[in-house]
Amino acid sequence: MPDILLIEDNKYNVEFILEALEKNGIVNRVKVFHDGEKALDYLFAAGEYAGRDSFESGSYYSLWIEDSPQFTAESFNYPG
Repeated sequence: MPDILLIEDNKYNVEFILEALEKNGIVNRVKVFHDGEKALDYLFAAGEYAGRDSFESGSYYSLWIEDSPQFTAESFNYPG
C-alpha cells in the first residue's frame, strides 16, 4: 500500500487532513513534511535522508496543499 506524503506547513491544515483521511477509512501510512525541500530530500534519499533506500516503500501518493516559494510542482517529477 503506497505511503501518503503530506507536504503542508500549517499545522491546523495537517490536523484537518489527517482527520479527514481517518474518517474516510484511508489507512495508508502518512508521512508529514512541513518543508518542501525536506520532502524532496526524502524522495531522492538526499540530505538528512542520504543512505535511505529510496524505493523501500514502493510508491507514494503526494498531497501538496499550497504552493511553496522554494520550488514548483515540477520538482516532483522524480524518476522511478
